[in-house]
Amino acid sequence: MTFAIGATRGSRLDLLALAAVVLAAAAMAFGLPPRPLPTDSFLMIDYGLNTRQALTIQSMAIQSTAAGGGPVVYPEHFAYPPAFVVLLLAWLKLGAAAFPAWIGLSIAALVASLLAAARATRIDRRTGGLALAATAVVVASYAIGWDLKARNVNLVYLAAITLALVTAERRPALAGLLLSLSIAIKLYSILFLPWLAWRRRWAWLGWSLAGLALWFLVLPGLWFGWQPALALTGAWWTALGPAGEPAYQAVFPGYLVSLHRTIAALMAVAPTDGAVIAATRALQLGWIALLAWMIGRRALSDAAEAALLVLAPLPLGPVVQPHHAAVMLLPAVVVLAGVSAPDVRPHQRWTVIAALAACFLVTQLGPGGVWRGAGLMTATLILALAAGLGCGAGQRAKRL
Repeated sequence: MTFAIGATRGSRLDLLALAAVVLAAAAMAFGLPPRPLPTDSFLMIDYGLNTRQALTIQSMAIQSTAAGGGPVVYPEHFAYPPAFVVLLLAWLKLGAAAFPAWIGLSIAALVASLLAAARATRIDRRTGGLALAATAVVVASYAIGWDLKARNVNLVYLAAITLALVTAERRPALAGLLLSLSIAIKLYSILFLPWLAWRRRWAWLGWSLAGLALWFLVLPGLWFGWQPALALTGAWWTALGPAGEPAYQAVFPGYLVSLHRTIAALMAVAPTDGAVIAATRALQLGWIALLAWMIGRRALSDAAEAALLVLAPLPLGPVVQPHHAAVMLLPAVVVLAGVSAPDVRPHQRWTVIAALAACFLVTQLGPGGVWRGAGLMTATLILALAAGLGCGAGQRAKRL
């Protein structure tokens, strides 16, 4: 795993690997074989669904303002906060260019996440290190491909987190803005806030809280008006409530790969069954305890701890779909950086390589549905253990 090649040849290998990532991302985004770009972008899965919902919310806000502050009801099964709605509405100002630009943004976010993760783990300082880091895209290719095909926003979410990670030391204001942006996209990364407090990263935490005020208060208020923005925020918060209820999950097919729905399917009983709920809660508590123990040992680098934090919501969230697992890219890079260190013993190296291969196989092979959900949960556990017990350990002296 160490590279016995010259610097010039290593740089060329890095460039070829990055080019391969871009080409593979484009192929995944357009489907295999490549298909022509549709003329009606509103037909394109999550991008179309989310932008339509954003326009619906804007219409409701306008009606509420015209009615002097009438009630607002958030669209059903739409969990994005008003801050992200504003970002989508602003994006639609691009007109006909908005949809192809969205695909370009997703591919750019993948590359940015990879480069930032390589910088955070310092694997980019090794000859051919970027080429090695690029193999993390293969490990997480199932989830990454889902995000690109569905035109979702998980890669952008990951890019905001990884870029915050590498800018935090020298530019805490920028890091806070980026981390708060990730929270405005998906609430999952709110887990970073108590971590920052525990690690006493006060500047990064302070700027993150300021960023949250910007995204959640100032931006919606300026766009919709203060009263409609407040009503929309309340409606959004109310809409989040039923998402964790088993009865609600039972009627929403997108939850199929969540831990709860996976257990229900494996047990061949209804998701509302008491045994399913008990088993889910027990496994989730065990998962939280495992992560807390690995992070609490203070033996990990910032990158390794961030890798555990981005994985944490996958078994916990009631709304888990395959593309949410695109965050596996960061822990995969962390593991690759650790396993390629010169002082790693051969048997340890091959054990970790086998674990990464298992992550690829359990997500890519086998039937879909419940088994794919079980595969994603298994890959999540494997990556967490590899990053938190093996390859992420002993790196604390190499903090950013």
